[in-house]
Amino acid sequence: MGEKRQMYREEQEREERRKEQEREEEEVERQRQRQFELEKLRLTSSSKPRSPHVHAVSLPPWEEKTKMDKYLSTCERLLDASKVDQEVWVAYILPKLPEKARTVYNRMPADRANVYPQLKRSLLNSYAISPFVYRQNFFGWKKRVACSYTEYLGEIEDHLDMWLHCVVPNGQEPNWRELLLRYRLDQQFPEEVAMHLADKNIVTAAESADLADEYLVQRKIYARTTSQRDTQNENYSSLTGGQRWSGYSNSICTFCQRRGHVQ
Repeated sequence: MGEKRQMYREEQEREERRKEQEREEEEVERQRQRQFELEKLRLTSSSKPRSPHVHAVSLPPWEEKTKMDKYLSTCERLLDASKVDQEVWVAYILPKLPEKARTVYNRMPADRANVYPQLKRSLLNSYAISPFVYRQNFFGWKKRVACSYTEYLGEIEDHLDMWLHCVVPNGQEPNWRELLLRYRLDQQFPEEVAMHLADKNIVTAAESADLADEYLVQRKIYARTTSQRDTQNENYSSLTGGQRWSGYSNSICTFCQRRGHVQ
């Protein structure tokens, strides 16, 4: 009985701690939301001159099939066309975003979460697509007939920005020599090699080439070993009247009446 009471008390204590943690998290969320609303009010009521159409900006709703980079790009163009100060872009865009994006916002420090370029980087990191996709889009993007060259330039600029965002550390200049060498090298990889390297954190073209060569050597060794084993099985099959060894015999011993051997 004493042990059961002790277990019951421990369970109650754990439940209380869990509830207390939830209350603390809810309070932190309320504080952050209040700070966000106050910051939005302060910025929208500042004395800086604004366009009379600022408050009439209509951003598109978020859809599940929407890509985060494309959605943010659309919102940026609409806000910029309406001459909305970038200082308040977060206040316009955040309410449109899905729960996952708002979670990213809530986890950021308050002084960074309301700075749009920093929030954008965090969102793109969270929704990151493979840099190979952005790179392929940049080099292979075709101009549509109804698209002007200015619009086409903007599209490939977006793909280039997303590619560099994925492969270049924040604040650093891109190493174009390595990026172009990687691009030409990746074009030569068979699909299975490209898939093998896709989840590797590769920095240089030389490292990529070394890993590809190592993978192909291992594949050759495996293929040779498998071929030798098949040959041995075929040879054994020919010696045993066409029956390949299965590792276990179904024969029954005439002495002990057990399977697996014969007397």
